[in-house]
Amino acid sequence: MSAPDRRAMLDRGHPKLSIRHQCAVLHVARSSVYRPKAPANDNDLALMRRIDELYLQYLPRDNQDENPATIRMRSTSLWA
Repeated sequence: MSAPDRRAMLDRGHPKLSIRHQCAVLHVARSSVYRPKAPANDNDLALMRRIDELYLQYLPRDNQDENPATIRMRSTSLWA
């Protein structure tokens, strides 16, 4: 069962079981229950998309770029 499914099982209004105890039983981090996830803003999404593009562009293919000299050369020219 996934963590979101387990979090959905929590009953905040349970008369006898505290949130702390329910989290322990369900193996859910209490911080994920009390603090909602902050939504990603457009700048973060654009940056993550650009990182993905660069990663895929410079990804070694067919093990031909696996030697350390090529990796060093590629990483320095990437940000220059």
